[in-house]
Amino acid sequence: MRKFLSLTLLFLLATFGAKADHWNYQYGQYKGEAYLYADIQVYQETLNGYDQIEFTANDYQTYEFASFINGELRGVAEAMTVPNAPTVTYVLRFHLEGNDGDGEISYKAYDPAKQKEYNLELESEPEYFSDNMTYGSPSNPLHLQLTLPMETTPVSSITTPFVGFDTASGAFAYIECNVGDDLTPYFVDGQAFSILPAEASNKAVTFEIYETETTSSLTIDKAGTIIAATTGLGVVKVTSLDNPQISCLVYVLAYNDYSTITATQDVLNVTYKNEPVNITEQVSPLFALGPDGCQTISGEYSIVSSAPDILEINDNGAFVKAPGEAILTATMSVVNRLLKTFDPNGNHTTTVSASVRVVVTQGVTGLFVNWPTDMATGSEAMITVTPLPEGAQINPDGLFTLNMVYSNMDLSSSETVTLTKNAEDGTYTGTVTPEIPGLMTMILTYDGMDGTTVSKFSEESEVGYTFTMRHGWQWSAIPYVDFAQVKGMKAVFGNELVELRTQSSQIYNDAVYGYFGDVDQLEQGQCFKLKMELGDAPKSYVFYGGNLNGLANEPTMRKGWSYMPNPFVQPRYISEVFDASMTFTDGDRIVSKDGGFVEYNTGKWVGDLTTLQPGEGYLFYNGGNAAIDLTYSQEFEPSSSRRMAPRQPRQKLWNYDASRFRDNMTIVAELNEQSTMNNEQWSVGAFVGNECRGEGRLVDGKFFITVHANSGEMISFKLYDQTSGQYFDIDQTVRMQQMLGTVNKPFGMTTKADITTGISTIDNGQCTMDNYDLGGRRVDSHVKGIQLQRTSDGKVKKVIR
Repeated sequence: MRKFLSLTLLFLLATFGAKADHWNYQYGQYKGEAYLYADIQVYQETLNGYDQIEFTANDYQTYEFASFINGELRGVAEAMTVPNAPTVTYVLRFHLEGNDGDGEISYKAYDPAKQKEYNLELESEPEYFSDNMTYGSPSNPLHLQLTLPMETTPVSSITTPFVGFDTASGAFAYIECNVGDDLTPYFVDGQAFSILPAEASNKAVTFEIYETETTSSLTIDKAGTIIAATTGLGVVKVTSLDNPQISCLVYVLAYNDYSTITATQDVLNVTYKNEPVNITEQVSPLFALGPDGCQTISGEYSIVSSAPDILEINDNGAFVKAPGEAILTATMSVVNRLLKTFDPNGNHTTTVSASVRVVVTQGVTGLFVNWPTDMATGSEAMITVTPLPEGAQINPDGLFTLNMVYSNMDLSSSETVTLTKNAEDGTYTGTVTPEIPGLMTMILTYDGMDGTTVSKFSEESEVGYTFTMRHGWQWSAIPYVDFAQVKGMKAVFGNELVELRTQSSQIYNDAVYGYFGDVDQLEQGQCFKLKMELGDAPKSYVFYGGNLNGLANEPTMRKGWSYMPNPFVQPRYISEVFDASMTFTDGDRIVSKDGGFVEYNTGKWVGDLTTLQPGEGYLFYNGGNAAIDLTYSQEFEPSSSRRMAPRQPRQKLWNYDASRFRDNMTIVAELNEQSTMNNEQWSVGAFVGNECRGEGRLVDGKFFITVHANSGEMISFKLYDQTSGQYFDIDQTVRMQQMLGTVNKPFGMTTKADITTGISTIDNGQCTMDNYDLGGRRVDSHVKGIQLQRTSDGKVKKVIR
């Protein structure tokens, strides 16, 4: 028994022209394998015995060799050359597959010219070892003997010699093929040429890529496989095996042939607008013809429509004629190049096609709009749009833009509107939120992104100004209003208004007489103080009438305190409203109800109030000797190019209720004469007893404190460190007054505690108290009578004042 184990070939060998047409063994059927290296010794039987004859390189290539186990094909040999040998050495490498103990090995040779098989015998049997399954070597091969019987013509004898190639009628001097085709069979089997004479004894040829001046389109590997690698021209040189001086050239033209037409997308969406739409430019890119260098019969494809009444294809292009669906099909005739080459008179064509579904939607030619009514600033208003004609579809990529043009001022604004389709009736709804009051005409424009643009105008309507008020006292300025005492105010406020004061007049809502007083009319932007009875929830009111063309006259700020107008409908930075064109005096002050204050000092405004907020009123303190005519340097309408002030109100750090008090006190203070404290770390709370009445913030080393109290009340202060969470008592107390301290001469405050470490704290939970009468209404703590007092910790007690 001969055993087989896996092994690794350690020698560098080169294959030359080995073939396996007669025996074709599929490797990988057995686990074990072995290699055997052998050469061929040929003996010719004669009448006088056996003569050894030369076995040449051509013979190694012409014959085929195989190995067998118990008569079963187990491997095919490769004819190889041994490099770097002193003389050219030819050797066969047998690759055998099998299992340990399979059986006896035998060898055969096949002569394709004579179509005969011969048994091969080993000159001497090798010794087989289980740990060495390579027998012989390229430099010391085993010897296989081939004995040719007497009737066999010796291998070197050719009765009919090979004399040439015929490339005339019936043969081919060129081949047309597709990129990627394997051309080897046409040279191995002689399909690409004819041999002269046809009865030549040995028709075997060799072939190689013939070098040309340009890059060849062909490649050939060690096994002799010829592949059309790229488009273009390649040349193969065919040479007779027995007569190497005889050869011919075969030209190969390689193409990329169309195998399919590719649809670049599945669906094309088109909008129809009640008249034919030329979509030729949209149709052209729908189909791709494939790679470059392709050849077809007609050179182009044709397109047909399944529904010409919807989408018509004619000599002028593609035209949409109605809503609906149509299938566009592109068709082209393709030649099978390889078949055409070897049958030039045949019609080897294939029809290929691709399709795209075209969805034609009824486009919008007009709009019917239900315009919103009773619009007000800051409030959503609904717009309902019905596309025309009936059944028209809004382009989902389209835009709706609403332009608002004001007739009572040189002003316009616009915004993009998102519409949502209502499945029930096919209408579309969206909302807009006007930011500017006034007499306005709306223009709704639909841009369908497909060439559709439709506009619809509204009638002129009025947008009111929305004014939000809270319970208790507030300083207000309505920038867009002119209404009379009773007719306007009573209709808007009802009985929720308790009292309203301007600088020189008052209205009081009397329980018997109703609105009583001498306020004849509120003017645009005029500051007034008012008290509302609204409970805990703020309430919005809408005022109509007036204009936004600016103040009729420049307001005069007399020496001392004046109510300052605020005509703006959007926030404005104080530093930009009153710029360098105005002349102010150091110590001039702008004071808000509960948003802080600023003081003018050395050419700029300093403090914790930065903006004029719409709807809020302010007091102006003129510290000079002459009246000031205020000039508002900014325009009144919003502008996208202007830096807008923030809308957010200032957040309180202390817990107090400013709405209980009509007026306030503003203080500029300095603590322990320190001017380098961290602005974000420190704040001050103002107290009347244990009740917090206001707060102050640190700006550039000085505290700007706003206090809410009644005249004559004593105010104390506490310092808060936001980093450590500690509270510190301040030594000074003051009596409630209009203002105290300036930027240049701040009110001095001291604390006995080391503000870097702290020595005492207080409970901030006791900093507020609310007082109510027996009817549950909140009242001032100094009102005489029986009161219910509730502290911030939830405890309630009865007090008598």
